Amino acid sequence: VYLIDKLAALAASNYTAIEGSLTDRNAVGLPIRYSGLNEKPTELSDALKQYESTIMTAKDRELYEAIKSGLDPYLSTRGQVLEMGANSQTMAQAAELFHTRLEPAYTRLQTAIQAEVDFNKANADVATQRIQEAVSRAQTGMLVSSLFGCMLAGIAGYTLVQAINRPLSRLVSAMEIIRRGDFSQELDLAQRDEFGLLAGGLNLVSTSLRDMIRKVQSSGVQVNTSATEIAATARQQLSTATEIAGT
Repeated sequence: VYLIDKLAALAASNYTAIEGSLTDRNAVGLPIRYSGLNEKPTELSDALKQYESTIMTAKDRELYEAIKSGLDPYLSTRGQVLEMGANSQTMAQAAELFHTRLEPAYTRLQTAIQAEVDFNKANADVATQRIQEAVSRAQTGMLVSSLFGCMLAGIAGYTLVQAINRPLSRLVSAMEIIRRGDFSQELDLAQRDEFGLLAGGLNLVSTSLRDMIRKVQSSGVQVNTSATEIAATARQQLSTATEIAGT
């Protein structure tokens, strides 16, 4: 777009410079000065060559060929106008050639250049629209991904909390049962993690307490039996002593 705009600006300034010089000089009967005008064709040709390297589509190539076809006769007629305008005796013919041939050639050239400008502008608009659509799709995708990520995070968080809360609740309930003095139940957690270790430790404590209570009860029975036997022996000895004393 920059190169074709540069080409349009160069063509306009080239034509305006010739028109201004021809009008000013012809009014006083002086020939056109070549200063600064001889460089213009080279700038136009260079700009067109630079633009050719940017062509990518068949339509662009077609419009480029139209500009090239319009540039050649324009430069040829321009050269004739400058050549005739350099001589004061042919200034009138130069002015006539300017209006009859150079001006129409310039109009055709500018029309071809403008067609290329419009084509590039349309392509730029389409590209801009596609970029905006791509950005919009990307934003939508990011929003959907964010929502999906939040949903997954919520599900994962809920699952994690439940994975901790369920065995922890069972452990707390088992400890409450043990606190009330019931050591008969064992906690069965089919987990090989920290909760599984805690459940195993709690079961071991419950078993140890149960065994200890059983031993204490057994020892109490033995003590009670021994005390009964001792009391019976004491009564028997007392009875024997009483009998001896009576005789």
